[in-house]
Amino acid sequence: MRISFLVTCSILSLCSLTLAPAASAQDDKSDDEVVCSYDAYNCGDFSSCTQVMRVFEACESDVHKLDRDKDGVPCEALCD
Repeated sequence: MRISFLVTCSILSLCSLTLAPAASAQDDKSDDEVVCSYDAYNCGDFSSCTQVMRVFEACESDVHKLDRDKDGVPCEALCD
């Protein structure tokens, strides 16, 4: 019983080690992509006007509703 427990733990450890780099590489890629196909961002998701403008300008329309008053300035608290 103890041997099978150790073998299971070893296998699980190896699986988590081999999956971790792939997951982090995928996360890095998603940071570079801007989602424009659905409302995926809110003003609270950003910490700078530069980040907001990157998303706001990348999408053809304001799908994320970052410029609620439609004055051309998204997330006024960050980009005022």
